[in-house]
Amino acid sequence: MEAQPTLADQVAVILGFLLVAGSMSTWLVLWRRFAQFGDVLAYEPRSRVPWRGLDVIIILIIYVALQGLAVAATMKIGGFEMSADGAMPGKHTPAILLAVTVANLVSAFAAVTWLRLVCGADALDLGWQRNRVLGDTGLGIVGLLAALVPVYVVQTVMFKLFPTSHPIITSLENGGTLLAFAVATIVVVVAAPIVEEIVFRLVFQGWLEASEVRWRRRLPPLRRLPRGHLPILASSTVFALVHFAAGPAPVALFFLALVLGYLYQRTHRIVPSIVMHAGFNATSMMMLALQQISAHGI
Repeated sequence: MEAQPTLADQVAVILGFLLVAGSMSTWLVLWRRFAQFGDVLAYEPRSRVPWRGLDVIIILIIYVALQGLAVAATMKIGGFEMSADGAMPGKHTPAILLAVTVANLVSAFAAVTWLRLVCGADALDLGWQRNRVLGDTGLGIVGLLAALVPVYVVQTVMFKLFPTSHPIITSLENGGTLLAFAVATIVVVVAAPIVEEIVFRLVFQGWLEASEVRWRRRLPPLRRLPRGHLPILASSTVFALVHFAAGPAPVALFFLALVLGYLYQRTHRIVPSIVMHAGFNATSMMMLALQQISAHGI
C-alpha cells in the first residue's frame, strides 16, 4: 500500500510552490527592469575602504582560528571526537553549535573593532546606513527570491551526483534533539550570515574592490572584465572553498555568493547580503524541519 503524504509533506509542497512562484515572478520583474534600464540594481559608488591586505589576512585568521578553537575546546571539555564524516555526536551537538555561535559572533565583533580602531573605518566604510535598513531588507528579500530556484537546482543536481550530507544536517538527522535543532537554527540563520557577510563581502570583497584599479593597471587582460566583476568572482570562490566540508554544497554556494557579492558591489551596504544569506539558510532549515517532522509520521 502506497504511503500517504503527511501534513509536513503537504506543507513542504505548498511552501516549495510558493517559493518557486515567487522566484520566477522576481526574475520576470528583474528582466523587465534590465530591459528598461540596462541593469537590475543601480550602482552606488563610495570611496575606497581604508583596510589593506594585511588587515584582511588578520581578520580571516581570527575567523578561522576562533571556530577551530571553539570546536577543539568543546571536544576537549566533553571528552569526545568527531566522526569520520564530520558529524557531531548527538548529545554533544548543542554544545558544539553553541560554541560555534559564540565564535562567529566574537569574530564579527573582532573584525568590526579592528576595522574601526586600527584602520579608521567609519559607518559608511562598514556598509552601515541606518536610514537605509528597511529598503536594504527589501533588497535582500528580492535577492533571496531571485537566487532560490537557480541555487537549489544546482544543489539538487550536485547532491544527486555526489550523495553526501552537510555535517550539521547529518548530526541533526542522527538523533539530534529539539535543543540541538534550535541552536543549529541560531548558528545557521543568525550567527553565520552576520560573520560570513562581514568577512567575505565587507572585508574581503571590499578590499578587492579597492585594489582592483591597481591590478587592472598592472595586468592589461583584466581590463576586459567589467569593473567590479573580478572581486565578486574572487570572494565567491573563497567563500565556496571554505565550505569544503559540506560535500558538493560549495558548488551551489558559489552561485549563491555571486548574488550576495552583486548586492554588496551595487550598494556597498552589508544589510542586503546579510538578509539574503539569513533568508536562504532559514529556508533550508525550514525544509529540514519539515523533513524531520514527516519522518515521524506527522
